[in-house]
Amino acid sequence: MLPKDLHLTQLLSQRPGIETLTQLIEIHPYELSPSGRIDYLAALEKQNGWLQSVMQTAFVAIADDQRESLEYGESGVDDEEREEIAAALRLSPATAQAKLDTARILVNELPATCAALASGEISAAHANVIARESAPLLRGGIDRELIAQIEKSAIASAEFQTPAQVANKIRTAVARALPTECEESFARANELRKVSCYPERDGMATVIALLSAPDAQSVMVAIERHLQRKDQQALQLISTRNSFGAQNSATDQNSATDQNSATDQNSATDQNSATDQNSATDQNSATDQNSSGDQSTPRRNDDLATSTEIANPWKIDNRRADAFIEIINQYLTSDVLDQTGADQTGADQTGADQTGADQTSADQTATSAENLSKQKKIKNVNRKPISINVTIDLPTLLGIAENPAQLTGYGPIPASLARELAADGNWQRFITDPRSGELLDLGRKSYRPSQYLVDFLLARDRTCRFPGCRYPAHRSDIDHVTPWDEGGKTTPENLGALCRRHHRLKTHGGWKVTSASDGSCEWISPTGKHYFVPSRPVHEAA
Repeated sequence: MLPKDLHLTQLLSQRPGIETLTQLIEIHPYELSPSGRIDYLAALEKQNGWLQSVMQTAFVAIADDQRESLEYGESGVDDEEREEIAAALRLSPATAQAKLDTARILVNELPATCAALASGEISAAHANVIARESAPLLRGGIDRELIAQIEKSAIASAEFQTPAQVANKIRTAVARALPTECEESFARANELRKVSCYPERDGMATVIALLSAPDAQSVMVAIERHLQRKDQQALQLISTRNSFGAQNSATDQNSATDQNSATDQNSATDQNSATDQNSATDQNSATDQNSSGDQSTPRRNDDLATSTEIANPWKIDNRRADAFIEIINQYLTSDVLDQTGADQTGADQTGADQTGADQTSADQTATSAENLSKQKKIKNVNRKPISINVTIDLPTLLGIAENPAQLTGYGPIPASLARELAADGNWQRFITDPRSGELLDLGRKSYRPSQYLVDFLLARDRTCRFPGCRYPAHRSDIDHVTPWDEGGKTTPENLGALCRRHHRLKTHGGWKVTSASDGSCEWISPTGKHYFVPSRPVHEAA
């Protein structure tokens, strides 16, 4: 270890303050080793937390107001003070007011969070999230001891989790403590659902849909499934094209034989036409599917991706946009019924819903307009269900309790919405440790062992296991921590969900990982730094 690296390690362990900061400023990061530069950055972030804690006190001192912070966290305005702060810091008045509100909550209501910020245990981003997400608890008049417990848990989580992950954890605690307020808040927010379109430059436009979290997930999963189906078709077409040469040779011989037979029989023109049709029928199916004119070479379907496009991760956003448009176009070109159930296209109405809702084509699920927000399962063209995953405890499912449920990839949702989702869903029993929430086992039905293990891992991990990554597990790879060809076993201890990016980082980027059966793992970066990722209790946000 370089001498300055050793000195930096000592500074990193010291309490933040002006003396430590002065010594850090005297160190140039280029004089440190790669590992030392990471420590240098961490030390500066620790000092930044201390400075931010001092600023929170300064904000409150400027306001010089002893009124409760609760009313300000909701709608209070400090006219003179916020304008002064906005002018001094070159902020908008609204931003200045938000900083004042956050400072009041931290200084007056969350002393433990303010102390953790001053000592560098948490970052300013973590402190702001804790203050913002705790505001409903403060306004709701919850017992101070309960608020202190939630605050303590959030501070502990901040050591290993990102601000967004800590926010989800607090939201779960808030929903558990204020179930009625949570239901009312969701009902108000759900009334704001809408779809908007805004023009952009260069011939583009932005479409924004504000939906309930389950409905939004259904949209994204439908797009992913549509994209997967198109990729399968493209790969099949590529395989067919590669084998077309050998098949075409045999087809040419059969075609010549058919034509000679037609000549010998001196058939009439209409018979020759029929013979031509039979000859076309005799040709291989790849020719039928890919060419309506020239039968010598298959024509590329422009709607399908090439193998290069499928393998290019940078094109995935473009291809999702294309899939979204294809789904819309399929609806627009399908047989549509008006709201009275009358057929406006002359198409066959077999199996159509007569309740007056708009109808999609036969490979899509029909649903009435008034129940559209309640539709929780879509069927793709292959009629395979597209599902979203919700974790709910048994008492809440039975209506005995009102605990929030966990929507995978989102976080806490109200108990009533979770029961609505469960009413028309397939259930899977989770067996958890009652104290830690660690997933111990899954109730078996008819799953094969390999599928059972995959289901277990998806339920246990829920997201990619790289530090701070929240990419959904059901769209990630199941990775062997110790590779199979190096003796790694296919067990929960040696398996985990990794998004494709972090899977490649582990395989080719020099990162190492060790794993435990509860899903926790420790990553080692190329510079030798260790990053611990704790397990995810089933009843908490991932």
